[in-house]
Amino acid sequence: MQAGKLRQRITIEQATETQDGFGATLQSWSTLATVWAEVLTDMGTEGFAPDSAVERTVQTYTINLRHRSDVTTKMQVRYDGRTLDIENVFDPTGRRRTLVLKCKERR
Repeated sequence: MQAGKLRQRITIEQATETQDGFGATLQSWSTLATVWAEVLTDMGTEGFAPDSAVERTVQTYTINLRHRSDVTTKMQVRYDGRTLDIENVFDPTGRRRTLVLKCKERR
């Protein structure tokens, strides 16, 4: 991985559960790490929202970063004011140098 390509700052967040005063479970997001990454915008896909006749575009992203073993698809990424759901996490070479995240922008 070329360090010069890691120009964008992203925050990886994990879900945390707490209980309110009535015992109900609340989900919030806490920061796991803030790292340098290469964020590439993929082609958006168009489709219809569930139970709606409104067509909308879903933007997808490929994020390359230094390898981390603690990132899962249950997490999210904050980037440039956007919230991105992590859909896939993989090590393209299997050598634990690079991690690739395939993400979809949350609307």
